[in-house]
Amino acid sequence: MERNKEVSASAIPKYLIYLTMAFVLMRLSAFAFQIHQFDPLAEKNRTSPIAWMDFNRSLKRAQNVNSEEPKKAKKKEYGNAEEELLATATEIIEKQRAGANKKSSLTLLQFYSPDSDPCLVMEKETLTNSQVANYLQKNYFPVRVTYSRKDKSSTDTLMLTEYRRHYRVCAFPTLVVVDGEGEMVANLVGNCSSLTTYRFLTRTVAQAETRDSAENRKVVLN
Repeated sequence: MERNKEVSASAIPKYLIYLTMAFVLMRLSAFAFQIHQFDPLAEKNRTSPIAWMDFNRSLKRAQNVNSEEPKKAKKKEYGNAEEELLATATEIIEKQRAGANKKSSLTLLQFYSPDSDPCLVMEKETLTNSQVANYLQKNYFPVRVTYSRKDKSSTDTLMLTEYRRHYRVCAFPTLVVVDGEGEMVANLVGNCSSLTTYRFLTRTVAQAETRDSAENRKVVLN
């Protein structure tokens, strides 16, 4: 009678059985954790932790204040309509910056539209990234300029359109970094990844610091 060459289960080392069982349990636990963590409603409603200044609301408030001022008040003289627009917008932002005690000289304008899918994707994916949000909040004064096709009756629509044209914004979203004079320092167009956005923010701050250092040296030499 030939000897049975098949190896029974009892012949398998026990430690291999235990390792296999442990591996299966770990995979099942990881899968269950992922299912528990994924909440479709939470993903849909997830928003950026960045405290944006609402430019539209501040603009309306400023227009209401100006309309209530005495008509005899002397108006400031500007070279053209674009210069007046930039001065008005810069004044609005600087007042809000002072109230928020933000010492940074850089302002980040986010040209945003709720009708734009890329804007919504960037809001949920890129701007919720902790590194991006924390760095932006610390080193910039974040301002959101909103455009909506549904809001056609707004009295400030013309000014918002001209403001967008001034910075050559042709797509949403667009991030524009401006200095204390309201002049553009750098921009980032479109829905970009967290890594690309973070690099843009850090590089722009570094460039601004280098420029300020050079200007300070010139002042000292003069």
